[in-house]
Amino acid sequence: MLALIPSTLLLLTALVIFILRRVRRGVGVAWVVGSLGTLLTFAISLFLRWRLPQEAAFSAWLPFSVFTDSPIFGLDNTTWPYLFALAAVGLVVLLSASARLNANSPLAWMGVLTLLSMGMLAVLSANLLTLILTWTLIDLLELVILQANSGERSLGVQTVIAFAVRVSGTALVMVSALLARGAGVAPTFSGLPPTAGLLILLAAGLRLGVLPLHLAELRTVIQRRGLGTVLRMVAAASALAVLGRLPGDVVAPNVAPALLAFTSLAVLYAAAMWAASADEISGRPFWLIALSGMAVAGVVQGVPQSGLGWGVVLILAGSLLFLFSARRRPILFIPLLALLALTGLPFTPASSGWTGLLASPFKFWQIPLLIAHALLLFGYTRFVFAPGEDLTRMERWIQAMY
Repeated sequence: MLALIPSTLLLLTALVIFILRRVRRGVGVAWVVGSLGTLLTFAISLFLRWRLPQEAAFSAWLPFSVFTDSPIFGLDNTTWPYLFALAAVGLVVLLSASARLNANSPLAWMGVLTLLSMGMLAVLSANLLTLILTWTLIDLLELVILQANSGERSLGVQTVIAFAVRVSGTALVMVSALLARGAGVAPTFSGLPPTAGLLILLAAGLRLGVLPLHLAELRTVIQRRGLGTVLRMVAAASALAVLGRLPGDVVAPNVAPALLAFTSLAVLYAAAMWAASADEISGRPFWLIALSGMAVAGVVQGVPQSGLGWGVVLILAGSLLFLFSARRRPILFIPLLALLALTGLPFTPASSGWTGLLASPFKFWQIPLLIAHALLLFGYTRFVFAPGEDLTRMERWIQAMY
């Protein structure tokens, strides 16, 4: 049950902010509560690193017994990095909001905390039923957040299309569960039938925007750095954690070459668009597709665990850049450290990702992946040194907190 504490704590923090908003307390009070809540969540997530594995199952979750499966949440070496990354993103979103209090609202922070909480539950999903439930909750919550933070009365066409694509991914997971049940095995990630496992991979690809290639970014999403970043990172983490749980032989040898070719071209296209984007916010969907595609390529080549390195860099290095609105020279070393992590040099987070990209025997379609990686580095470097906001006129404590 310890694994559920971070998610529960974020929900409680969002509830307290909601109460403060109803009693009309100041924005500063809500910010302090949110910062303390995310700091405690971050600390507990770090503590759980030495309490692995963890599992929580809810056997009597319904008053009837039509469903033989129950929600199961599991925390292990594959899922903990994503849980920790989401906790870190939540903390940094609230802390960096101190420099943008006039442009933020407790309503947006409530959305951030609630969405991160649901994202953590999705990351911890240990069977297909839990994954279906958490993905559905995330999709519905995203629609509510977009509507609440939009000045328009109706959702845009792009939002509806993106929602439909994600629901299609969830439907594929449902089909996978039925196939697993028909084969006489439990609908868990270990021991999935080949066809069911391939459908799970396609479902994750749909939600990530890789298989088939499409922009996962919602054009109607507000361009706030905090809420917009969390919306994208939660969606990515909830799908990337699934890739790490898949067995190594999920893709049949006769299908793997075609999937690898398509994935490589999608990654190369996204990386080129990222490098050519006007700024990091407009290039955010291509960043997600490129690094997610690298994780998918690792699964296709039979090394699912290699995607963990690319997934962590996607969330942490990406969120850092998207929240780095003030490019002051004295703190440029922080995004440069993230750039170092992206290189994949030895002892950096992405170093383990090369086992999936360069899996033997060497294939022609691995070359576009290497070119895409170089383009990602180029784009990241360009955005780090781009001009940003000026915080020098703000109070010292705000500058220090930022």
